[in-house]
Amino acid sequence: MGHLIIGVEMLSEKARQSEELTGEPFPNELLLRLKHMIVSHHGSYEYGSPKLPMTPEAIALHHLDNLDAKVHNFDQQITGDPNKDSAWTSYDPSQGRKLFKGSVEEQNAAAPNAAEPAKL
Repeated sequence: MGHLIIGVEMLSEKARQSEELTGEPFPNELLLRLKHMIVSHHGSYEYGSPKLPMTPEAIALHHLDNLDAKVHNFDQQITGDPNKDSAWTSYDPSQGRKLFKGSVEEQNAAAPNAAEPAKL
């Protein structure tokens, strides 16, 4: 099963648990909106979304998820770049650009010194 189905199942279980704990029914519209956010967060059919975002919350979640993935990708490229003597990563065809890592002096200052124990 994919993470969309698993997410909807987890939400349904939490809604059921909420009803058991509170003795109150979980609001139907809220449950529907939350499920919609889960199934539409990929944002478009070509990225595997079974539904397009159709509420303000769903479109916001889609863009936040997309932003998180892009920032994570940038971070991975910068920290994993083998060229320690350059302020720039090598060209990445998937991003269509090099990424700025910071000046070499700043990188060296930020890198922990292996000879010194980490300070807490």
